[in-house]
Amino acid sequence: MPGHKCIVKGLHMIEGREEEEFMDAAIGNNSTEMAPDSKIEEYGLSLNALADNYAHNTIRIKGSYQGRDLIILIDSGSTHSFMDANVAGELQLSVENSHVLAVTVANDSIMLCDSYTAGFTWFMQSYEFVADLRILKLGRCDMVLGVDWLRKFSPILFDFIKMKITFKKEGRMLELKGIIETASLQPMTVEKVQKNLKTSIMGFVGQFFLIEVTTTSVAVLANTEVGELLADYAEVFQEPTALPPRRRHDHRIPLQTGAQPVNCRPYKNSFFQKREIEKMVKEMLCNNIIQPSVSPFASPVLLVKKKDNT
Repeated sequence: MPGHKCIVKGLHMIEGREEEEFMDAAIGNNSTEMAPDSKIEEYGLSLNALADNYAHNTIRIKGSYQGRDLIILIDSGSTHSFMDANVAGELQLSVENSHVLAVTVANDSIMLCDSYTAGFTWFMQSYEFVADLRILKLGRCDMVLGVDWLRKFSPILFDFIKMKITFKKEGRMLELKGIIETASLQPMTVEKVQKNLKTSIMGFVGQFFLIEVTTTSVAVLANTEVGELLADYAEVFQEPTALPPRRRHDHRIPLQTGAQPVNCRPYKNSFFQKREIEKMVKEMLCNNIIQPSVSPFASPVLLVKKKDNT
């Protein structure tokens, strides 16, 4: 399937470790310098918060902060709540330093966090929420609401079929509906497939067809009566190649006796307009639909650009 990425594989569990062993692993996996007497708290974070793709069994809710949309992951596998570092910088939030926080991911890796934003206020489906969030580089989600946030509204009902959560807030029952994505198949060219294979996409699931493209010009008339009318008077709709024949009533502009042309300066045209006028006059002279004139009277020329910029 185009755009499909395999979900990151790993053991989804959180393991407690001794302080000395934990300190050595944390320092070895992160360049952040810590004082010997630094106090480190150990938190847990699930792989869903760091994955570059979304798992089908996760509940993500669309939130907002001052008009900016937020993708919020409701994650009972994370002990605390976090915000992506890039999002915090984009929103220009007030970030405060704190003691070093070691976050153990379910795949046994360790991340260090030393900052947080206090009293962050956001909306989820017109409901206002406030929480303190740790700043950490996450995956595709902007925020992760962990057990510390879920505990405030316990008990909470999770519905993974309809992708929604239900809980009580300030005596009022709330229902937050998650984002439901539907899979779709889209055609892709060979060049697009080769380009995607050179990036991070590991494989495709789809159907391949050999399509032969042929071009045919078919004139379709919605109304047969109009088609018959155009066929009967085909000469009327042909491009003229000469002046119209003389008829009983020819068009002319009668002038009063002794009338003189108005003495005024000619209209100025830009270089492009002048070139286009000269081109059209030359074509009409070649098709014999106009003829040279020495009349002192003249009319202004107005050029109107068509939709195709001609």
